[in-house]
Amino acid sequence: MEFTLTDPGPEPPADAPLHQSPIYGRAMVRLGARVWILRVEDDGACLAQAQVISRRIMGVPLHWIPRGPVWAPGLPLDRQQAVLARLPHATALRGVWLATPDSVEAAASYHHLGYRALLTPQQVAELPLDPDPQVMRSRQHGKWRNRLRRAEGAGLHVSHRPFDTARDAPLLGLETAQREHRRYTDVTPTFVSQWSKAAPMATRLFQLREHGQLRAFMIFLMHGTRATYQIGWRDPDHDLHSAHHMILWHAAKYLAQKGFHQLDLGTIDTETNPGLARFKLGCGACARPLGPSLLRLPCARIPLAIRRAAV
Repeated sequence: MEFTLTDPGPEPPADAPLHQSPIYGRAMVRLGARVWILRVEDDGACLAQAQVISRRIMGVPLHWIPRGPVWAPGLPLDRQQAVLARLPHATALRGVWLATPDSVEAAASYHHLGYRALLTPQQVAELPLDPDPQVMRSRQHGKWRNRLRRAEGAGLHVSHRPFDTARDAPLLGLETAQREHRRYTDVTPTFVSQWSKAAPMATRLFQLREHGQLRAFMIFLMHGTRATYQIGWRDPDHDLHSAHHMILWHAAKYLAQKGFHQLDLGTIDTETNPGLARFKLGCGACARPLGPSLLRLPCARIPLAIRRAAV
């Protein structure tokens, strides 16, 4: 197996989440991060690819693999473990390694390699898309579908276009004010701007208007055959609680028609924010746990059998 480090650019060997998209890497570089693409090949075939975010914390190098690696379809588990076993040693990246596997099942391979859990797994909401709108509407929960119908009959208008960093800067200001009021910090509008600069046609802005006045918007990032909901805003001075139902429905139909097969709606927490969780799941999305955040110290030992398999 041959391990190579490059700058963000190569596409992964299979469908990948946002954090393993090359656009994500280029956006993070624009934000000042050091980003590597770790590509593993054997006889010219790509077995795996991992986007690695590197930084220093109190002088200690930290290398994070968010929701990766992305494996070639059908790659056997023993070969995956062999790749993971060589990651810290087959590159010049020395220090502490942090991984957030894309699934609970994927996390199992890390435990044999000296990784230890730091944080419990998060859950994400994933909406399957279908070219037939009736199929997607049939998956919606009853209350969610009823709110959508009320919004459709309220004379609201939804439009969409690529996000423009200069023209749409005031919208990010609205979201920032909403963020400060609600005291959440998980996603920053700055990332949306840098993503749009890295790939201008990969950011879609959906806006809802009532009598010509902007009442709500949502921004989606497009990557591979997936799209990801990033940020949204609703006018707090108007009682349009179904505005995002309407926007999300229009976005799902548009993305499905463009050939995207999944819309990632981000993390959900039924305890701290049950209303948002109901909104995301009510549209027909499925909840899926990610793997836990895992830490591997430089002194971690790898079982001999796995080290031999990695040679």
